[in-house]
Order: sequence, then structure tokens, then C-alpha cells
Amino acid sequence: MYPMLRFCNVPLFLILVMWPLLLDAQTLITDTNIQTAVDLWVDDEVAATAAYGHISTWNTSAVTDMSGLFEDKNAFNDDISNWEVSAVTDMNNMFNNAHAFNQDIGNWNVSSVTDMSRMFNDADAFNEDIGTWNVSTVTDMSYMFASTNAFDQNIGNWNVGSVTDMRSMFLFARVFNQYIGDWDVSSVLDMKQMFNAAFLFNQNIGDWDVSDVTTMENMFNNAYAFDGDIGDWDVSAVIEMDYMFYNCSVFNQDLSGWDVTSVTDMHNMFNDNVLFNQDLGDWDVSSVTKMSGMFGGAESFNQDIGDWDVSAVTSMSSMFSGAVLFNQDLSGWCVENFNSSPTRFAHNSAMDEADLPNWGSSCISVNDFSVFSILDGNKFHITEEYQKAIDHFNDVTNANPPATLQDFADAVIVDGEIHMTVSLQNIVDAINAGGLD
Repeated sequence: MYPMLRFCNVPLFLILVMWPLLLDAQTLITDTNIQTAVDLWVDDEVAATAAYGHISTWNTSAVTDMSGLFEDKNAFNDDISNWEVSAVTDMNNMFNNAHAFNQDIGNWNVSSVTDMSRMFNDADAFNEDIGTWNVSTVTDMSYMFASTNAFDQNIGNWNVGSVTDMRSMFLFARVFNQYIGDWDVSSVLDMKQMFNAAFLFNQNIGDWDVSDVTTMENMFNNAYAFDGDIGDWDVSAVIEMDYMFYNCSVFNQDLSGWDVTSVTDMHNMFNDNVLFNQDLGDWDVSSVTKMSGMFGGAESFNQDIGDWDVSAVTSMSSMFSGAVLFNQDLSGWCVENFNSSPTRFAHNSAMDEADLPNWGSSCISVNDFSVFSILDGNKFHITEEYQKAIDHFNDVTNANPPATLQDFADAVIVDGEIHMTVSLQNIVDAINAGGLD
């Protein structure tokens, strides 16, 4: 909108000379002044109109950075649908905490944008159709729709193949439940809290390629409705799974085929997941160090995990606390990192005392004193090092007097002759028991 002028009694030639200058009276919108212009618009619409024109008519074609532009502009809800944003590369935090904003921006050309992190974070009212946006160059969508109370639009056709960060993308997106199963997430590294407290989300995302993802911490925490089949996911690169299905109330899918060999943190993974009861017995958890609260409050879980290698675990407090049906035999677990039972390890579970791990026991096996030698072809020879085992027994038990092979020998009479036999397993059992009976 240009300034209203009175041209009575003004020579025509003067008008023609002045007109370009009058047009320039509206300041060009650039990266340098766009935030100032928006701030003025919000504070004094009349003054902003005089300086820049109505916000709906601004020429923003030269702008490349709109990050934080309407952040915390709680009452802003003006028409900016015709803005030219094709040069913009950064829209992070653009409508963050813009609680009232709900304008049609579906026709925006966002093809140059690389950062949309927190773009609609806490934009409570926003629920416009942006499903045709070209987001193919975006790499960061972390917190993009976090804490949105209204957003539930079809964005299933988005090309997200360049995105590496989807952390907290739908965190507290309370009503979002659209199909996004065809998304190409093969470049994503971070899915931490992605659907945390997305209360209604329950879509099929089982075909996602998550092979590059390293963290799934809190991914479905409090996702009350989610029960999608994700058993075929390649999670071999994931390191963090803590709180992944915490209070995910109805989730009960087969995860037996997951390769969790890289995972180090599983604490509270299934905590308060009241329906989950799937076979996890073949999981290789040898890298995990944290399991505290893992099945706490998992009221239905009662699967055989007695063969798990938990030798690296250093925290197990409340691991089965409140797992009221769990009564599996864990007496074979290697728990030499614990001198005594962790706090509330099996509190209010169905476990018997005899099935508890032998806290503080050694984790030595026969293989620690066996030498495997390949002879020829597929043949191999095993040499058992009895004296090495005896020496280790004396070291760990401080036996006084030191034990000898005779302490583990059994006499057998064969054809009137006495033969002495020594079982390496007996020595190993004595090491793990902490001494001879």
C-alpha cells in the first residue's frame, strides 16, 4: 500500500519525476530489516504500514533467513500467504510460540529451506494444509511440530530423504495421527523423543529404513495409542533405547529379531508398558550397561531371558519392580559388578529367591581355561589348562593353604587300579562360588 498523496495543482512533469521516489518510500524487505519490520508490525501496525506497507504485500523475495521471525508473537495471525520465500534457507523457530497463528501458507515455495527445526513448536492453533511443500533440501526437522495442539494434516508425501535430525519432531503433538509410512528416513541419525507424548499416533511405520539411527531414547514414551509392527526395523546402529516404550500403554509387538548389539542403555525401556509380553530371549545385550527400571511396572511381561549376557551392566535398580507376573530363572546371570542385590531389583514381582542372580559371583567359564587349536580341515583340538584354573582360583579366593589339583580330583577304580580324574568345570564352579564347599 503506497502513501496517499494529493496531486492538485502539482505539475505533471513533477509527478513523473517524483513517482519512482515515492515508490521507494516503502523500504525494501531484506535480511537486514525483516525482523525490525515484523516487530514494528506487531507493536504498531499503522507505523509499520507507513514504513513498509501492509504485511500481506511485503516483497520478501530477497530474504534468505526467516529464523525466529514470529517467535513469541503470541497474538500474530495476519495473512502472509503471498510472501515470496523461494530464497529462504532457514526457517528454524519461525512460528515458535506463535500461539494464535493459523494462516494458509500451503502455497509457499520452501524448496531452498534446509532448517525447519522448531518451526511450529508450540504453535497451538496452527492446522493448515502444508502437504504439498517441497522439503527435499531440509536436513533438520527436530521439534518441528512439538507441542502442537491442533496440527493433524496429511504430510505423508513429503520427501524427507535429506533429513538427518527428527529428534522430538512430534513431541507432544497431541492430535497428530497421519500416515507417514512412506517417508524415506534412511538419512536420519536421531529419532530421540520423536513421538514422545504423541497421544493419538498409531500409524504403520514398519517399512522405515532406520539403519543409520543411533538414538531412539524416549521415541514412543507416553505414545498411548501406538501399537505398530516395527519388528523388521534394522536397529543395529542404535546405541540408546532408554525409555523407548515407557508407558506406551498398548504396545505389544514382536521385537525378537532386533539386533541390539550396539545398544548400551536400556534403562526404563519397557517401564509401565502394561501389555508388552514378547520373546526377547535371543537378544544380545552384551554391550548394555544400564538396565535399571527396564521392566518396572511391565505387568504382563514374563519371558525367558535367563541366557542374557548382562556382564557389562552396572545398574539394575528396580529392573523388575512391579513386574507382577515375572518369575523367570535368572540364577545363571553373570552379575559380578554387583556385590549385593540392587535396590528394589525384583520388588513386587513373582520371582522366587532361588531364581535371583547370584550377586557378586564370578563369571568365569570353562572357555577361559581352554585353548582351541585347529588341526586340519574342520578338525580342532581343545587343550584344558588345569593349573591355570587352579592358580586363578587361588588368586580370587585367597585360599589358605592354596588349593591344588588334588582338591578337585576324583578317584575312580578301574580293573583294580586307582585312576585320578579332574573336571575343569568343577574348578570353574568353585571359582564362581567363591571357594570350595
